[in-house]
Amino acid sequence: MAGRPMMSTVRGILGEHNLSHYHIEYERFKTNHLMHAVVALHFLGAEEQRLVEYAEDHIRHLEPVRPSEGPMTGDDWKTVRGQRKRFFELRSFFQGELEVRGGRFGVIAHYMPQMLDGGLGGGAFHPLIHIGYGLLTENDEDVADGIAYMVYQHRPLHVQYRSEDIIQRMNDPSAPKPPQFASLPESLPESASSEVLAHPLCSLLRTVRSDERLQRLVSCMKERVWDRVADFIREANSGPFSGGQFLVLANAEDIIEKYLDDSHLFEINDDAQVSKLYDVIMQGVVVVYASSYVEDDFFLLHGVTSAVALREILPCLPDFSTRLKTVRIFCRDLVTTYINRSMHALVPWSVPDELPSWDAIKKRTIANSDEHLIKVVFSCCQMEKEFGELLCGARIYRSVAAFKAGLLPWPRPRL
Repeated sequence: MAGRPMMSTVRGILGEHNLSHYHIEYERFKTNHLMHAVVALHFLGAEEQRLVEYAEDHIRHLEPVRPSEGPMTGDDWKTVRGQRKRFFELRSFFQGELEVRGGRFGVIAHYMPQMLDGGLGGGAFHPLIHIGYGLLTENDEDVADGIAYMVYQHRPLHVQYRSEDIIQRMNDPSAPKPPQFASLPESLPESASSEVLAHPLCSLLRTVRSDERLQRLVSCMKERVWDRVADFIREANSGPFSGGQFLVLANAEDIIEKYLDDSHLFEINDDAQVSKLYDVIMQGVVVVYASSYVEDDFFLLHGVTSAVALREILPCLPDFSTRLKTVRIFCRDLVTTYINRSMHALVPWSVPDELPSWDAIKKRTIANSDEHLIKVVFSCCQMEKEFGELLCGARIYRSVAAFKAGLLPWPRPRL
């Protein structure tokens, strides 16, 4: 699809408003979504005028590029990892690395393995999205910008935020748990189907949710019992979501990794199996997003939109072990997000008998200016094209796109 005649128009719009003119973030923690939304609108079939209108509207919210503090060379980029500063210099450095490394594929292969210790969920998965969308449009500069953003959001040192108070509370059976962990009714409404919850990712998350230590961790997070949370967010120059991610990993990474081991999902030994496993995880994210008791969860949504992007990235990684490690880390960060978002129940629901057509969904989406709606519908459309209409025996991709576009109410009943 990247060869469509209008791709030159997309590149022209993005070139006029790229990250040499605007900062990667605005209003402190919000990501500049211009490239993501314009690319998604393009693949959904938006005309040139709509792309121009969207870009002109979106740039009104953006911040100008920040002044340079001087060039970066060699390993200078490592000194600012995760500090959320000097993005312009990072961008310039990785743009230069395109020539050194032979283009976007070489930059990904050389640098992404060096950043996996920081996970993939930094910046609510937006660096992944930026890299993946750059690959979709075959744009070297956008891929380099995404790598720069990954460095900007890199967070390898979450262990330093481990709290013995939280650990003690997690392991204290008498400590309170939030009320959402009360047992759900065993009987299901007649209209609800439990088939979607049989998906392996749903099964993994439901097992995680049953762990009373993690339930008490959620209680700690809700009650803000840690002494350093405010200091941590200031010290890490982080927003509340990312701060929660780091604190979950700091205090529960060993528990999460044990559940990943016990799932046996990662006991594979060749690239074909890695691709198959990733497709299962990618499809599962859509099921989890649609099945959450808290409908349209903003951060589970980012699991959906980043999953499509990571599928583009995996073939660019240098070897089997790196690809498998990347898939596992992505899954770990999805589990971390689920815990961070309070582990709300995944509940059965049924796909409506009558669904809007994809043309109707796309038309509604193209007319909307919500970048997250645009990316969710694009992601669901891409997955259905790749995997076929059915997921867990139902038309889930089109259902989720219709829910998000507002053409159907989110599934009911909820338990």
